[in-house]
Amino acid sequence: MSIDCQTRLIVGPTMGTQWTASLRLAADLDLLPLQQALGQAVAEVDAQMSNWRADSDLSRLNRAPVGQWVDLPRGLTTVLDVGLAIGRASGGAFDIGQGEVTGAWGFGPAKRADALKIRGFLAAPPALAADRLEVDVAGRRARKHAPIQIDLCGIAKCY
Repeated sequence: MSIDCQTRLIVGPTMGTQWTASLRLAADLDLLPLQQALGQAVAEVDAQMSNWRADSDLSRLNRAPVGQWVDLPRGLTTVLDVGLAIGRASGGAFDIGQGEVTGAWGFGPAKRADALKIRGFLAAPPALAADRLEVDVAGRRARKHAPIQIDLCGIAKCY
């Protein structure tokens, strides 16, 4: 007996863009439960890690005062920890602490470049996230040691 399979696409919105799953599945398989499960998983990441949402856990961390521990969900602390490790390993070529810079270039919710801020960042780049952010994965919390705007757009979608 052979099963009639075909490539099926499931699409949904997230983080100012969309997610897509391309799967080879039986032609008669009901995609609704799978679409709902995938949508829920993506919504959870969005609720935790989006800098496009003022109510996300990441936005809450970005607004927190320097020195204050912020309780966070496990997924977010994991991604923050991995992001810091990649930043250290890459010598800062990848750095989750460049939210101010990406915002100045118009990437992100504001979608508007600010030439004056860009010139300032070119003259004096911000310190690396690893020097400004502490993550306690076991305690599911983080705190800033200096002002920082974290942007996880380069890593959250992979999580």
